[in-house]
Amino acid sequence: HITVSAGVTNPFTDLRMSLFPFIIYNMQSKGWKHLVVYKSGIHGLGLYTSEFIPRGSMVIEYVGEIVGQRVADKREIEYHSGKRQQYKSVCYFFKIDKEHIIDATRKGGIARFINHSCMPNCVAKIISVKNEKKVVFFSERHIDPGEEITYDYHFNQEDEGERIPCFCRSFSCRQYLN
Repeated sequence: HITVSAGVTNPFTDLRMSLFPFIIYNMQSKGWKHLVVYKSGIHGLGLYTSEFIPRGSMVIEYVGEIVGQRVADKREIEYHSGKRQQYKSVCYFFKIDKEHIIDATRKGGIARFINHSCMPNCVAKIISVKNEKKVVFFSERHIDPGEEITYDYHFNQEDEGERIPCFCRSFSCRQYLN
C-alpha cells in the first residue's frame, strides 16, 4: 500500500493541483461531474466531491466488467504478477454475489478510487435494475465539498489471509481492513 502524508490538502482550493501528475476525471455524461480523482491521505488516489451531497443521495455506480470467480482469481494473480506494468499490484474488484465480481481494473469507472474508512460517509448497495445487478454508492450522511468519498470494504479476515493495515485514521479505526 502506498500512503500519502496526513497533510492532504483540499483538491478544490489547492492552487498547486495542476502541478501533480494525477488524472482528474470529468464524468459529465454520467452526471458525476462533481466527482474528481485526486491524491488521498488514506491510500494512493481517492474520489472527492466538489459539491455538497445530501444524506441518502446516490453518489456513483461502481462499473466495470462482470466476471465469474474463476476469471477473477486468474486476473488477480495476473495483476499482482506485474506482467502488465499498467496493472502492477493494482486490483479493483467488487464482489456482487458468490459467483460474480465487477472487475474495474481495466474497464472501470472512477468509483474504483473510493477508499476504505472505518467511519465511511457512503454505503455500497447491490440493487437490481431490469434483472441486472448493479453496485451503487449512497451517502450515509451529508458530504461536504472537498471531502473524500469513502465506504467500509467489509473484508473478512478468513477471506484475505494476511492482515491488511487500515490507514483511514478515523476515530474508531479498526487498524485492519480484514
